[in-house]
Amino acid sequence: MLADARNGLVSLEAARAEYGVAIAAGWTVDEAATAALRARPRPPLPAITRERAA
Repeated sequence: MLADARNGLVSLEAARAEYGVAIAAGWTVDEAATAALRARPRPPLPAITRERAA
């Protein structure tokens, strides 16, 4: 994730919100903040069905 953020493939905001990775100043992963982000409750993912759309 850090490499993707450094290369502009993922924003710092998306790394935090979507992947639960906190990137600190100096392009390092903040391990404590990352652990806290990943420990928080997340909304359930939508159900996947095998039905075809009409």
